[in-house]
Amino acid sequence: DPKVWETDTPIVATHHKPVKICLQEHSPRFLCRPQFPISKKHRLGLRPIIERLKSRGLLIPINSPCNTPILPVRKPSGEYRLVQDLRLVNAAVVPIHPVVPNPYTILSRIPSDTTFFSVLDLKDAFFTIPLHPDSHFIFAFTWEDPLTDNSCQLTWTVLPQGFRDSPHLFGQALATDLLDCRLAPSVVLQYVDDLLICSPSQEECTRATTILLNFLGDKGYRVSRKKAQLVTSSVIYLGLQLSPGKKSIIPDRLQALKALQPPQSATEILSFLGVVGFFRHWVPNFALLAKPLYQAAADTPEGPLTSQGTVTRAFHALLQTLCASTFLALPNPNLPFHLYTDEKAHIAVGVLAQPVGNTLLPLAYLSKQLSPTEKGWPPCLRALAAAAALTTEALKINLQQPLTVFSPHKLQELVSSQALPHLGPSKVQLLHLLFLENPDISLSHCPALNPATLFPPPTAPTQDHRCLEVVIETQSPRPDLRSTPIEAEVTLFVDGSSFLRPGKPRIAGYAIVTPSDVIETHSLPLGTTSQQAELVALTRALKWAKDKTVNIYTDSKYAFLIAHSHCMIWKERGFLTTKGTPVINGRLIANLISAIQLPKQVAIIHCRGHQTSGSPVALGNAFADRTARDSAQTCPPPKEIYFLSRCYKPQYSDSELKLLQQNPEVTFRDGWAFNRDLLILPQAQKTTIIKDIHDSLHIGPKALLHFLLPILHPEGLSSLIHQVHAQCPICVKTNSQGACHLRRRLHQLRGSLPGQDWQIDFTHMPRHKKFRFLLTIVDTFSGWIEAFPTTSESADTVAAHLIQDIIPRFGLPATIQSDNGPAFVSKVTNAVCASLGIQWKLHAAYHPQSSGKVERANGLIKDQLTKLSLELKQSWVSLLPLALARLRARPRGASQLSPFELLYGRPFLLSTPPSPESSPLNTYLPYFTLLRHLLRLK
Repeated sequence: DPKVWETDTPIVATHHKPVKICLQEHSPRFLCRPQFPISKKHRLGLRPIIERLKSRGLLIPINSPCNTPILPVRKPSGEYRLVQDLRLVNAAVVPIHPVVPNPYTILSRIPSDTTFFSVLDLKDAFFTIPLHPDSHFIFAFTWEDPLTDNSCQLTWTVLPQGFRDSPHLFGQALATDLLDCRLAPSVVLQYVDDLLICSPSQEECTRATTILLNFLGDKGYRVSRKKAQLVTSSVIYLGLQLSPGKKSIIPDRLQALKALQPPQSATEILSFLGVVGFFRHWVPNFALLAKPLYQAAADTPEGPLTSQGTVTRAFHALLQTLCASTFLALPNPNLPFHLYTDEKAHIAVGVLAQPVGNTLLPLAYLSKQLSPTEKGWPPCLRALAAAAALTTEALKINLQQPLTVFSPHKLQELVSSQALPHLGPSKVQLLHLLFLENPDISLSHCPALNPATLFPPPTAPTQDHRCLEVVIETQSPRPDLRSTPIEAEVTLFVDGSSFLRPGKPRIAGYAIVTPSDVIETHSLPLGTTSQQAELVALTRALKWAKDKTVNIYTDSKYAFLIAHSHCMIWKERGFLTTKGTPVINGRLIANLISAIQLPKQVAIIHCRGHQTSGSPVALGNAFADRTARDSAQTCPPPKEIYFLSRCYKPQYSDSELKLLQQNPEVTFRDGWAFNRDLLILPQAQKTTIIKDIHDSLHIGPKALLHFLLPILHPEGLSSLIHQVHAQCPICVKTNSQGACHLRRRLHQLRGSLPGQDWQIDFTHMPRHKKFRFLLTIVDTFSGWIEAFPTTSESADTVAAHLIQDIIPRFGLPATIQSDNGPAFVSKVTNAVCASLGIQWKLHAAYHPQSSGKVERANGLIKDQLTKLSLELKQSWVSLLPLALARLRARPRGASQLSPFELLYGRPFLLSTPPSPESSPLNTYLPYFTLLRHLLRLK
């Protein structure tokens, strides 16, 4: 049918149902971006295209609130192409999941008896699919006629090029049409608008091509005559050269790759890897060769590369290997499929091949990075993980035929043994489903693979390698550690107990017992978890059994697995998780590894807890459990926080009294000495009283000195405060060491009244139940801090706390400052501020100094929470109100007034003295801030 070649006049395939495009709910209703000026020369080049599309009804006039710009693109031939910038539309529409064939695996469907091919490229394919009238307004653009200078809006009545969903919408429509085209014994493969006809003979290929062309013409499709490759034994399809039984990279692509220069930045590295990554099936050890490039891009994401020499060598090695590749065979379902796998440098490498006589034809070279968890496994298990990863990839190519997986390791022995329980149930289930329960996959042993070809040498002997023994040896902290009872001198039962009481911190204890006696029992620090208590109990039992033969029973599955398998994995990783963070209980696990070496012979046995049977094991475990719980009850109560509530009596020495009595300015009241109303502390009590004051507050020495100068005599006060602060273990653990001084004063916006201007920010916190974040809000005038635990960093959370907490208590703010976080630039936040008349000021990007007040508040809150948690052993959520109270009552700035005083006009009262007569110090109203009146005398 000659009309199939008529590509100058695109038409619509009217048998297709018009496509309706839906916009996302949160997207703007009207998508508008103005048209930039286009020169008259370019508009003259576009005019024939637009007039032809208008004459066919593909473009129609419209008045639309939407508008996106068009661009003229000049081809090498001098003709123009009309391009529309639809990025704004693509971001606003509801995305449709693309249903298109995988370009890596589509060629696997070529029949093995194919000898001739035809390739058809549909012209203006997207224009054959009509667009629903309700969606016309979305794709409008502005057009100025170069002859009349008349401007108008035009829009598409068909799927436009550049629209994100056009390829798969058209691909599905064409695939539906092709179901009615019968070409057997020929086969047609479709990738969007590119069609490949595979036939067993030249005559059959001619017949199938004719039928398909006529069918496409009848349906309204048009085929490009220039790009058609008809009835030939070698064609170019999807950038690859196809011939009977094989595929190869076209020479033009290889020449273009050879002309590339070594990358100089991370962007160039990723661009190069994207180009060569399409041909990764041709490159043995691709992931291994590309690893230095990925690492260099990750190390220096911006700016010049720090390891240019390494990058250049890896670039040339990868390029040389790719250019040296010849061809890959196409899958033949009549031949067996063999997958040869191995693991090198934590990377799975292998080749999928088919044997033909005495040779192996490669179908695809496969390589893949192991997961961070798998990288920590012993070598034999890493080989198993590599085989699983590559088998999953090979199943996409082998046409659902039986597959034999070869490895230098005995994978069948590993999968069917007891060497896998510590991997986790989901991982074990995956391996069992893949290798044991899949009848089409079998495992086999082979010699070590040739590093260059990934094939086993034909005459290489098979190494006698007992993987199971190696795995057991590497995962156990000592070779003779047993999990079943042995002939022992003594049998121990260990247990750790940890529990909460209503309104009180967590208490814990452990016990080591025999069936009749208690060997050792002790309480543990407040806040100790049950897992930690179990590890401590097991470690102490092993130390007690030094040079003995011992059976140790524990009902903790956690401690049992740590001792038998997990501890050596963590030790090999340096007690770090896959994210590089310290593993939980890493120090206790390290102590356990050392303690396991102490007994002469040891068996650590797991038993069920809380058994009701009368067996010796059940009775011994119950005895250990009761003893551990009783021991936990003896845990000392948490340290109380005193606010100068102790009753001090003056204890001046005789020499001190003599000197004080000789000074005419010194007066005595109730036994206490005062010099001009400044209290002189006895030398014997001076350090104790200052330490008591510091322990109540845990603030810096400079701030504490400001508190006490109006109250106490200044002689030796500064040095004593610094000494007490330096000796406080909580402050040493919490406070940052050293100081950072600003070279110049930064100008920051500040309110002139309380509650007029606020700074707001989110900060991450340790997870406690559902809380993971802290929303901090600071009044820039008074320094008053509000903080709220939150479950997310969302705009809804910000709006809720502003409306429910800040505005009802402090009034409507004039301005709010924040960084450019998503929660603060959201439409929800902007809508709340607009409705309430609040001006939201965004700080400069990448300039945290602009948010200095709230950033400083975040640091102060975390410092106080750390100090309080060290003292009280409670969660940060429960301690947050007390931490905020300390900060609100703390004097600040040049005025040395607390935020509480600036807001309420009075000091922050904490308690009243228990009795006026007990001590002169107790007659003062003690405050957190001790501000001016901390030790005010009657």
